[in-house]
Amino acid sequence: MGTHSLYAADLSSYEAACVKDPNLQSFDVEGVTYVKTLQELKNFKDAGDPFTDEFYSLFQSVYAQQALMLQKLQTKKRKLDKR
Repeated sequence: MGTHSLYAADLSSYEAACVKDPNLQSFDVEGVTYVKTLQELKNFKDAGDPFTDEFYSLFQSVYAQQALMLQKLQTKKRKLDKR
C-alpha cells in the first residue's frame, strides 16, 4: 500500500471517528474551543490528496541526489581525515 493510500485511509478513519464521537467534533486548546473540526476535515478532504504521484516522483529524485551527494562528501571527508 502506498503512502498516499495510507494517508487517505487514516483520514477516512479519523473522519469516521469524528462522526461517531461528539467529543472529537470539537477540541479545546488552552481554553479556546474549536467546533469546526469536522467541517475543516471535510474541506481538507475535498481539496484532494496533496501528495500526488508527481510529488512522490520528484521527492524520490531529490532524495537520490541528496544520498549521492552525502556519499561523495563522506568519501572526501575520509580522504581528508587520512592526511
